[in-house]
Amino acid sequence: MSRQLVERDPETARAVMGRVIVVRCEMMYMYNTLEYMALSPDFDEVPEGMIAPEYDVHISDSGSRIEFKRSNVCAVRRAAQAAKRQPSAVCP
Repeated sequence: MSRQLVERDPETARAVMGRVIVVRCEMMYMYNTLEYMALSPDFDEVPEGMIAPEYDVHISDSGSRIEFKRSNVCAVRRAAQAAKRQPSAVCP
């Protein structure tokens, strides 16, 4: 979730956060976003030993509809880290 959303529209940010249980939050200054690790019935179940996917939040213009959609961000980060031969510190 962008920092701008939290500052500009805290009511919508609260609606998003009301659908998850946050277990970790980190400010990603490079992207000016807040990155969360969270639990939610909206997320796919992850079998034991598998890597949990990342999700993007999609909010309708009116703010009345909130959806979580799987993201490819983590896969892109892993590919970049593998190319540099760096251990994964961000993605589980």
